[in-house]
Order: sequence, then structure tokens, then C-alpha cells
Amino acid sequence: MLLDRVANERDESAFLELYRELSGIVFATVYSILKDASEAEDVLQECFVTVWNRAAQYDQETGKAVSWILCIARNRAFDYHARDRKRKRAAHAVSDFKGKHDDARAERVDAFETLVSKETAKAIREALERLPSDQHDAIRLAFLEGLTQSEIAEHTNHPLGTIKARIRRGLLAMRQSLNRLKDRDA
Repeated sequence: MLLDRVANERDESAFLELYRELSGIVFATVYSILKDASEAEDVLQECFVTVWNRAAQYDQETGKAVSWILCIARNRAFDYHARDRKRKRAAHAVSDFKGKHDDARAERVDAFETLVSKETAKAIREALERLPSDQHDAIRLAFLEGLTQSEIAEHTNHPLGTIKARIRRGLLAMRQSLNRLKDRDA
């Protein structure tokens, strides 16, 4: 069986043959959930990466290999769909908030406040850029991409505790950097 060869021998040719045999049905399954070919292709790739990484977890006694792979594909598609909906809702909420408050705020903000806001944004960007890449990436994914810490852990293939620690250490380092800047300017 191909999946056994992938699990036990890490046989790339068996994996390629498995992909050739099942990618069509996996793609069709994922596409039926997402209704978008580009997204379905992304999930198809995620699915087979998971199959490669977790082939040893497959148990023949619980069902056929194709059923196991399709279960992974469906779960990935539903996860992808949920993340996409969550991002769209967050973007819509931010857009609504900005739309409602930008006009009123624009009337109240004078040139000095605008300058201070730009300088603060610049200082925050610079503090973020000074972080080690692991902390920078975790904070960017959390605060700019809107991913949860669990989603970041899954996306980066790191433990949840590691992601939480990176975000916390990064935010503390940014706070210290911004406080030093504030103290220097005072």
C-alpha cells in the first residue's frame, strides 16, 4: 500500500503516486466546499503536506486510506473557509468602524495631532522591525493579519505555547523600545 510506504519508508515515489491517484478526488471534494479553484488548490497542497507529515498516524483498521485523506481534506477546507470568513468579518468590521468614525475624527484632528500620530505609527513600525524575526512574524500574523494564536501555531507549525511566548516577548520588547523613545523625547 502506498500510504504504508510513505509512512514507513518516507518513499517519495510512493507519495507522488498517491498524489497522482487521489489529487483529483481530493481537489473535487475541497472545491465542493470552497467553490473557488485557487483556494481549493491551496487546501489541496496543505492536505498532502499533512498526509506526508502524518502518514504514520493512519490506521488501516479504522478505514481506507482514501477515506482518511478525504477526511483531512474536508477538515482543511472547513478550517480554511472558517479562517477566510473570520478575516472577511474582521476586515468588514474595521472598514465599517473606519467609515463611521473617519469623518467625525477628521473634523477634530488638527495638523499637530496628525503629525504626532504619524510619528507614533512610525515609532511602532520601527520597534516592530527591530524584533527578532520569530517575534516579528508572530505579532504581524496576530495583529496585522488577524489570526488567532492557535491559527498562527498551525500556520507556522510551532507549538501554541511557543507562539504565545513570542508574542508576549515581542510586545514587551516593543513597549520597552517605545518607552525609551518617549523618555528620550521628554
